[in-house]
Amino acid sequence: MPVTPLSTAAQSETLKQLQLPELLGLAGYRQVLHEAPLDSRTLRATAGRIFPSSSPCYAELAVDDVFFQEDIVDGRFVKVMFRFRQFREGESPTRQFGTYIQETLLLFPPKEPDEDPRLALDELSDAFGKAVDAFGQALNKPIKPRRN
Repeated sequence: MPVTPLSTAAQSETLKQLQLPELLGLAGYRQVLHEAPLDSRTLRATAGRIFPSSSPCYAELAVDDVFFQEDIVDGRFVKVMFRFRQFREGESPTRQFGTYIQETLLLFPPKEPDEDPRLALDELSDAFGKAVDAFGQALNKPIKPRRN
């Protein structure tokens, strides 16, 4: 098994294969991936646009954290923290949303040392792609009015 089973490069490859604008409900937007990862503090502390752009149609999707969790009762999961910000005119976001998405794993990590890790790594990569899709669904879920 690699030291980092779902590296930044592997995440970028998965994101390149997805139609992010459509998944996120951003018709007409162009997808731009930045290879250098940002630290969580920068993602949380930057008030304006992280990358300079004068485009009025600008949004940021950041993968803030990816981790594996194994629970004796519930099973094994990959959990991904996404942060989304959308901008119109100006430097302040007009919409912000962030959440963890959890996807179940059955093969990762391999249970036996002699098992071929490729199936487990493929499952992990697929689960990451499913997490992006689930985030898009959560992002575009209709907001329920509050009850007084």
